[in-house]
Amino acid sequence: MNRCRGEFDRELRSLGRRRMCLKFSEKKGRKMRFRDVEEAFENAIRNGIEEIEKYMYMFSDDRFDYFKHIETREYEKVMIATETNL
Repeated sequence: MNRCRGEFDRELRSLGRRRMCLKFSEKKGRKMRFRDVEEAFENAIRNGIEEIEKYMYMFSDDRFDYFKHIETREYEKVMIATETNL
């Protein structure tokens, strides 16, 4: 394969982060999943995250959506709205 070293390193780091997230969610007994991004952002807005344009959707588990702040790299978790907790 004819790849630039930097591109390959970024790919490996990305895979490592995904594995780390999977291990984290499995420890807590939850499965990591991805849901519709628009639904996740709408849920975050309903739950009070301001300046939503500064966040990236990362993944969800059974109870929360996880977002990462673009500048600070801090994670925010937002409870997924269901009929019982609306």
